[in-house]
Amino acid sequence: MIVLDNISKKFNDDYVFKNISFTIKQNGFYGIYGQSGCGKTTLLNLISSLDNDYEGQIIIDGNCYKNEKDSLNSNFRIKECGFIFQSFNLIEDDTVINNIKLVQDAFNNLDKEIKERNLKEVLEYLELDNYKEYLVKNLSGGEKQRVGIARAIINRPKYIFCDEPTGSLDELNSEKVFRILKLLSTHTTIIIVSHDLNLLEKYADSL
Repeated sequence: MIVLDNISKKFNDDYVFKNISFTIKQNGFYGIYGQSGCGKTTLLNLISSLDNDYEGQIIIDGNCYKNEKDSLNSNFRIKECGFIFQSFNLIEDDTVINNIKLVQDAFNNLDKEIKERNLKEVLEYLELDNYKEYLVKNLSGGEKQRVGIARAIINRPKYIFCDEPTGSLDELNSEKVFRILKLLSTHTTIIIVSHDLNLLEKYADSL
């Protein structure tokens, strides 16, 4: 569970937002809506501990990372979090499977057999099995974002933070991404920033 208690954030002397309080319970699909420039991504960065420069308190599973060492913040993100980005953030000249395995091998201490089984399950779940040896640069936008989702979930994180994951996609692929995230939200916590109110109203448990 994540609890935000009177959170304020400012750049220089100007507040982006002030005194925000809400609770994100375990599992479910949580949407953060707003137009460009309103501070959605800033808020997401605070919740995920990417940015700990704020007023107030953010408690994640009983812990506050605001004044902790960077190594503890990094350890939380590595073990508990997955990230999905608007611009995909994939290695374009490498294969689908290597993009996913890079995260899996770097942050997962499971033995080889379990890693291979998890990888196979994720590829099949996201219908990427036939694309695993493709170079990322040869994929469509929707396919790239499915690779991004695969990378985010391969280590089975407790939280998945999504920053405008459909911002670069057409309507059909945007719907597909939201459907996948909705299914994932039955056993993990999805926190998504989006300017697409229609999709958020359709799929989010809380907005």
